[in-house]
Formats: sequence, structure tokens, C-alpha cells
Amino acid sequence: TDTADVTATVGKLSAHSLVVVQPPTPPAPTPTPAPEPLPVPTPGRPVAFLNVSASATTGVPLTFGVSSSATGVTWIWSFGDGATVQTSTFGTTHTYAAAGTYTATVSSAATSSASTTITVTDPPAPTPTPAAVLAATLTCTPGTHGTTGTPTACNVSLTYGGVALPGSAIASVDWDWGDGTTADNSGTGPIKSHLYTNASTYTVFATVAANTVDGVKTAVTSTRFVVSP
Repeated sequence: TDTADVTATVGKLSAHSLVVVQPPTPPAPTPTPAPEPLPVPTPGRPVAFLNVSASATTGVPLTFGVSSSATGVTWIWSFGDGATVQTSTFGTTHTYAAAGTYTATVSSAATSSASTTITVTDPPAPTPTPAAVLAATLTCTPGTHGTTGTPTACNVSLTYGGVALPGSAIASVDWDWGDGTTADNSGTGPIKSHLYTNASTYTVFATVAANTVDGVKTAVTSTRFVVSP
């Protein structure tokens, strides 16, 4: 009986026994590598600065300049319109033939390059010179008053473009004495006389054709003339 009890007890313990598992050993931490020393920086290439106006006019030379600590280098200039030039100096000029927006660049083998945008416009249209004008002035003698039975003499003086013309420049004069008559209505000289027979106030007209450096020009002038008995 005792043996049976022991066997039963052992069976029970076997059925409920615990298995203890040893946890794995964690891996050793990976050592952090020591940082590599930073490279010693080397001096950079000299910087180039492009100096030029941002606007230009077609047909007008534009001045370009470059500022840099570099010396003894050849500068290569590209103007954005297909033209390039090389100089050993720190400046040059270029003339744009057409309006537009261009990117200009300056560079050299020893420096950085520099660029800028230039807006090129056409010049304003020139203001046309006003055409010269033929001006005529009419004066009559005596003054602005005369009397019937006394001839009235009128004289035409001319200027063209502000410059006085001689009487010989007159090609013809058509006179209108204002009294309805046709006498003394034409001539080629600057002076013409007319005899008024009635007292009144008249407006005298002279239409003048004159030879000028620009061909034959015409002007009309008039004056008022009072005729007393």
C-alpha cells in the first residue's frame, strides 16, 4: 500500500511538474566605431561678380565689369545673344542688336562664374521735326487808314521756318482788295498798289506762292484797311 501511494504521488508530481528554461544570454553590444577625422577644408575658387546694368538699349554699347580677387586670368564673356569675347582685363563692352531678355555670363578657369539678366529695349521713336512753315505778313501804307483817290500800297513779307525770305523768292501773289474789283489782283512782286474809290472798311487778302528749299509753298495773309472820303 505504501508503495502504491508513493507511485501515485510521483505520478501526480510528474503530471504537474514545471520546466525551467534558462534565458538566452544577450549578445554583447557592438562597439561604436570612433569617428573619422573631418577632412581639412581647402580654400575655394575665387568668386567673380558681374557688374552691369539690368537694362540696355539696342544699338547703344553696354559696359560690363567683373570684380574678383583673381589676377592674371582670362575672362570669358557670354552676352546671351550668341556673341562671346575673351579679355585679360576686368571689363568689356557689348552692343545688343535686338530687343529682348538676355542672360550674360562671365567666367574663367580660375574662378566661379557669374550671371545676370539684362532687358534690352529699342530706343523711343524720334520726335519728327515739324515741317517748316511759310508765313506771310501784310502791311499797307499809309498805316491802316487811307483816303479815296489816293493809291494804297500793300507789302508782303515772308519767312520760312522762321528765316526771312527775300522778295525774289515770291513766285506769285493773288490779291483780293475786298472791294469786288479785279484790278491789281495779281503780281509777282511783294508790293502792290490799289486805288479805292469808295470810303469803307476793307479786308485785304494776299495769297502768296514762294520758292523755298523744300519747293513751292503757299501762305495766305490779310489785313484790315479803312478808307475815308
